[in-house]
Amino acid sequence: MYSKIDIFPRPGHRLAPSLWRIAIPEAARLHPKKSKVQQPNPPLPPKQKANLQRPPPVRPITTSRLFRPRNAPQTELHITARTGRNIQGEASRSGHLVAQLSWTCFGRLCHEQSVTADGTQHGWELEYSPNGRLSWVAQWIKGKMHGLAAQFDEQGRVGFASLFSNGVGVDIFGCGSQVSEYREMSDGVPHGIVRWGNPEEPWCEEYFKAGKRHGIFRNWQDNRLEDSFPKFFLDDKEVDQQNYQRAANSDTSLPKYLPEDDRPARKKPKAVQESIQLAERLNSSLGRWPELEKLAELGTKLLAEI
Repeated sequence: MYSKIDIFPRPGHRLAPSLWRIAIPEAARLHPKKSKVQQPNPPLPPKQKANLQRPPPVRPITTSRLFRPRNAPQTELHITARTGRNIQGEASRSGHLVAQLSWTCFGRLCHEQSVTADGTQHGWELEYSPNGRLSWVAQWIKGKMHGLAAQFDEQGRVGFASLFSNGVGVDIFGCGSQVSEYREMSDGVPHGIVRWGNPEEPWCEEYFKAGKRHGIFRNWQDNRLEDSFPKFFLDDKEVDQQNYQRAANSDTSLPKYLPEDDRPARKKPKAVQESIQLAERLNSSLGRWPELEKLAELGTKLLAEI
């Protein structure tokens, strides 16, 4: 028997006349009141049966069907790579690179990064939700995050916001009103604590130094430390606890190992409360779906206050 997908193809694809006699009996089974055909499907030649089992050919999407970037609408689009779910590409103007882009397999823009001609991140980085609305923004200056980074909800209000200065700041991301990702960053890579899940009760805690694993790693499941943890790292290499403690005595950047820290309970990071307060300030000052120019102006003002 053939599935409903075989009978009712995707919009824009008509059923080939050679398949009508195959689809009609199945349609009768799905809609018995609308058809009197009750005969079983006739046997198929092996070759025809094999062809039916293959998925219909999908025409690769072209640049003319791609959503254009918000910050570079009057540009030429170029596809550089295709994966199963995403399309990678670039936007150029007069032969000069202006943005690096990512689309869904259906051509909807999901990520946009403004760059200089040599590929250095400079300008706004934008992420979009599946419905095409702006979900996250961050400002870059000469390869470093500098200014505001903000996450928007479906109504266009800022849920969480952070302030970066010369690449240093805390990347906070949430789901609804709950923080789900907490990353201390420097020059675009983790530098300090990284927590996944609620930062006051995470399911994963990691320590980094300039993007390399450097500290204690812990994973929890149902509030219990997993069997293979904690793990200890020095300069991205795993070591035993004794060597780690010896290094921690002379390296103040390394957290000390305390058995009570094997429980997931943590104090709320100061940056989380600051992020919520900053989001409230942005909402009261700029309203819903603020213009990027106004976000940049306010970010410059906030940096001057530090």
